Amino acid sequence: MKIAIDAHMVGHRATGNETYTVNLTNALAQMSRPDHEYTVYVDRRELLDSPCLFDSRARMRLLQTHSPFIRIPFLLPAEVWYRGIDVVHMQYILSPLLDRKRV
Repeated sequence: MKIAIDAHMVGHRATGNETYTVNLTNALAQMSRPDHEYTVYVDRRELLDSPCLFDSRARMRLLQTHSPFIRIPFLLPAEVWYRGIDVVHMQYILSPLLDRKRV
């Protein structure tokens, strides 16, 4: 199963949302089955060079845009479709264009 986690808030400030997302991603990756793939979507290029932030079993991809009005409704759903993601975990707002299972 391919699982995507929207981690756009990571790297901005050490808040509860950031802590929650990092800990959730790492816990899921550590207890996952071998056939599960985790992709973490970040919006800051410097996070790609921070391998200690997320578990090594979670792959990071950059979705960089200056507007959440583009990233949430259009960019992330297109990426999810292109990569064949099965389940998407997002915070606060879900795109109406996401045609996958979502949390």
